[in-house]
Amino acid sequence: MADRKTTPSTPTADQQAEAGTLTINPAVTDSVTQANIKVLGDAPAEAMGTIYQTVSQSTGIALEDIADYEGSLAEITSGMTADGIKQVLQAGAESANQPATSHAKSPKDTRETG
Repeated sequence: MADRKTTPSTPTADQQAEAGTLTINPAVTDSVTQANIKVLGDAPAEAMGTIYQTVSQSTGIALEDIADYEGSLAEITSGMTADGIKQVLQAGAESANQPATSHAKSPKDTRETG
């Protein structure tokens, strides 16, 4: 058998953490710190974007409701106008078929007799 050189075994990260000798590469900690700062820095802008989007959608829905209301109002108004014209024409036709009578009093009728 060949002689094997024995190298001291490197402790695992768990073993180093238990012993309190775990060292972390400063580049890794810097990278994590920068990622956390980026997330925290972007949060206000993303929150405002969400707020603007919500307000825009609400405004759009309100304008759609107004347009729908105006359309419904136009339909109701059109129906009311047609009904009013129908009533005027019916009243005119009825009065044309009746003899003209005057309900106004003549000057003779307004004098007091005494």
